Amino acid sequence: MLKDFIRKINRKGFFHLIFSNFLVQFLGFGLVIFLGKILPPADIGVIKTVQSYAAFFIVIGTFGYNTSLLKIASERRPIYEKRALLFLSLKKVTLFSILSIVLLNLLLYFGYLTNSEKVRFWLEKYSVVILFASFGYIFFAYFQALKKIKKVAKLQAIIRIIFIILIFIFTYFYGLSGLVYSTIGSYIVGTLIYLKSIKYFKIKRKIVKNSEKYNNYAFFAFLSTLLGVFSQNVDIYLLDYLLVDEETVGFFSICLIFFLSATVINGTVQTIVTPYFSYNENNYEWLKKTLIKYQLLMVPISIVIAISLYIAAYLLVEYYYGNGYDVVLSILPFLLIKYVCWSTYSITGGALVGLGVIKLPFFVSLVLTSFGLLLSYYFYFDYGILGIIYGGIIRTIINSMTTNYIFFYTIRKKKNAIN
Repeated sequence: MLKDFIRKINRKGFFHLIFSNFLVQFLGFGLVIFLGKILPPADIGVIKTVQSYAAFFIVIGTFGYNTSLLKIASERRPIYEKRALLFLSLKKVTLFSILSIVLLNLLLYFGYLTNSEKVRFWLEKYSVVILFASFGYIFFAYFQALKKIKKVAKLQAIIRIIFIILIFIFTYFYGLSGLVYSTIGSYIVGTLIYLKSIKYFKIKRKIVKNSEKYNNYAFFAFLSTLLGVFSQNVDIYLLDYLLVDEETVGFFSICLIFFLSATVINGTVQTIVTPYFSYNENNYEWLKKTLIKYQLLMVPISIVIAISLYIAAYLLVEYYYGNGYDVVLSILPFLLIKYVCWSTYSITGGALVGLGVIKLPFFVSLVLTSFGLLLSYYFYFDYGILGIIYGGIIRTIINSMTTNYIFFYTIRKKKNAIN
């Protein structure tokens, strides 16, 4: 039975994508850990803050059209319509990405975004990434919708290997500036690789049906993703707002690298199952059974991952960085607890996207994010940087309960509507 399960998920591209995602999440920014002798913690804090702000504006650049493309192109429709949707999505994100870059630089110019001059300087340069990162999300969503998981995993692996080589060389010789410029170059190269992988296709006008549905999905997906990215990076934004010293932010950023690495398997499973939830959106028994199976599976796996990563972090601090990095080991356990709590609803979030349920989770998440931000802010003055994590843990637990409830409530409501 176990062998059959392994063969099944391998056919769907699970192991291909998990390897690719590992490169994306861990080796991509995690390489900075191994260059810790070159980059001081303060610089690591700066680049993480820059990336966190950029992530927010990348969402504005995509404007939800990657999620909308995934949802609509996963449905039963002709391939020429799916290709037309890809073309339409690329046009839209080009416009929104340019607007996002302009907005970001205006906010930086008038001093509304960050209190750090160093972050402001490098974020201006880094803003170019918004356009090319947005293209990457569109291409990824397209291949995901077509269930070409192995192909997108291969492309991601190639792009990230190039990224790793560039970042290692340029950071080694040029420090923080080399890291920023090599990252920009990597995104440009990645876009060219994705473009080359798309076969030529003719676009016929007026062939995309339900364009109103496509735009509606995009708008609410944009709001939800924007809120999700803000929620994911709220700790960094809060540390920047509170003017916490860059070295402390650097230590926290190193812990975040392990946290993001832990999410790789969860994200991989979510990536694979989301189009299947969309494809079987009217098969309610299948939806319920599949969600329970994968979601329950993720919890023990996440616990093992959390323990393994803490051991890895301990060995890294003990034998590579030295005593100066002991603070990492005092912060990381609480972030890993937050990760395990998140794993209890990580698949459910993707399932709701597959079902097209976006509005309700958005409003719930909006309330919970605001509540969690307030908790973290007030906890900070009593517990320091750990207080920010405490607020995140409480928010995550409540989010888990509400997200799972929304899924089963939606299934029950749809079944009752038929009966």
